[in-house]
Amino acid sequence: MKSILIALSLVSTLALAQTIKSPDQNKDGKITLEEAKIWMKQCDISGDGTLNASEAAACNISIKDFNAMDIDKNGSLSVAEIAQMKQMK
Repeated sequence: MKSILIALSLVSTLALAQTIKSPDQNKDGKITLEEAKIWMKQCDISGDGTLNASEAAACNISIKDFNAMDIDKNGSLSVAEIAQMKQMK
């Protein structure tokens, strides 16, 4: 059963990576708090209100960018940290 759940999680993560591109929904070069909240809801697979490195990777955030955005260095990204980031390339 555990292997099935892991496989389903992997499939969900891969599907998510193909659909979620950038938190800047309106492509104006800025990320509003509302855009960050929407993007967090889409990317937060665990539902804990933050993004860990795996969830961030599934949403096309490199580990380098993840570490740069993790302002408090707690290993996860909050909505506030996402809202502070510049538009991703």
